Amino acid sequence: PEAESSNEVHVKYYANPNWEGPPVFEDNNKMLAFYWEPDARPVRTPFSLQIEGEILIPESGETLFHLKSEERSFLEINGQTVVNNSDPANPQGAIGGVQTRKGWHPFRIRYSDRAGGGLVKLEWQMQNGFIQEIPRDCVRLRKPS
Repeated sequence: PEAESSNEVHVKYYANPNWEGPPVFEDNNKMLAFYWEPDARPVRTPFSLQIEGEILIPESGETLFHLKSEERSFLEINGQTVVNNSDPANPQGAIGGVQTRKGWHPFRIRYSDRAGGGLVKLEWQMQNGFIQEIPRDCVRLRKPS
């Protein structure tokens, strides 16, 4: 499907830690970083969320992604798992790379929160070697299929 130039991603919130059943609610958001204090979560713990959209890879070759979370999180690009941060004891996150061509690619982040505060943040490392936030103009919504 063609994508919109919205600079937003679509977020689905689930009332369980495993992305099961229908979402409790859905929203569009301009961020690829979420942080919640224990008493300010979007839904009660345990919960999970799924972030979907398209990401603009600015140059062909390998792009490294850094997915930081306080609990389990996963990143898929083009349907391929790029980052598997399934160790909840690793709040520093995990890094994974993918070879892609320059252009727009579908992505999905899955995050699970079982207790405490919540954090999930996606950054990338381009060929210049610096880990940095992904610019807003490099993400967009996908039109429904």
